[in-house]
Amino acid sequence: ELREFDNLFLVAVDATKISPSQTEDRKIPDEEDFSFPERFGVGAVRGATVLEVRDEAGVVLSDPALAYEEGGKPHPKGKRRFLRVALDPAQYAADASGRGSSLGTDVYDTFNLVVRRHGKENNFKAVLETIRGLMRGGAHSMYRSIPSWLMPVLLGYGND
Repeated sequence: ELREFDNLFLVAVDATKISPSQTEDRKIPDEEDFSFPERFGVGAVRGATVLEVRDEAGVVLSDPALAYEEGGKPHPKGKRRFLRVALDPAQYAADASGRGSSLGTDVYDTFNLVVRRHGKENNFKAVLETIRGLMRGGAHSMYRSIPSWLMPVLLGYGND
């Protein structure tokens, strides 16, 4: 079940470009093989974060007020879900200027596969924002917030 703040990958796959002869007896794992996109017809991949999930009636399923009114989790209408997502702004700007994709922003019309990242793996953004917040908080806030033994590991310096 998709939820608010889940990270997604939008993928454009052209099945006509998949070659069965190229997918057999590979000695290199797919994650290390740079020909994987060509072999499986992957045209583009973009990242997105779910902002809200709506049911067929247009009701926002993650609305806490709705959950309170219904005495718990709301009962969605129908089987279809509509997602409002936040795209990567840097990638969208590159697509709009023609640097990201030759299709420009039309690349977003070609996506036909949504891949959800597992929730336990979605901690990179939170960790990065925490470190960034500590760094922005001023020179002394970082020293008050992080134990001295962790500073060399986190910031990459030390006496050793």
